[in-house]
Amino acid sequence: MSEKPTYEALEQRIQELEHKAVNHKQMEKALSDSETQKKAILDASVDSIRLVDNEMKIIWANKIIETQLGKDRKKIIGNYCYNAYTGRNEPCPNCPTEKRQTRIFHYL
Repeated sequence: MSEKPTYEALEQRIQELEHKAVNHKQMEKALSDSETQKKAILDASVDSIRLVDNEMKIIWANKIIETQLGKDRKKIIGNYCYNAYTGRNEPCPNCPTEKRQTRIFHYL
């Protein structure tokens, strides 16, 4: 059977946890600020930028795509890029997205 911790040990542990909680909140804020900044930069671009997964489904798109497609980007996210852009049911011939082995950001 283990001994009960002392009051001092418990107090020290509480302080450690409070310190970790403060650090965690600061890191969450920094990440949120960074995401907001990234989104603002990409949304301000005049180029259409989309993030496509390995199945060619759109998982993120910048603001200009709404103008180009005449659709709210929330409605195109989750759709296959070839369907969202051209209404096709299969990838376009010579698709630049399909040619890329790593599909990170695709700039048009």
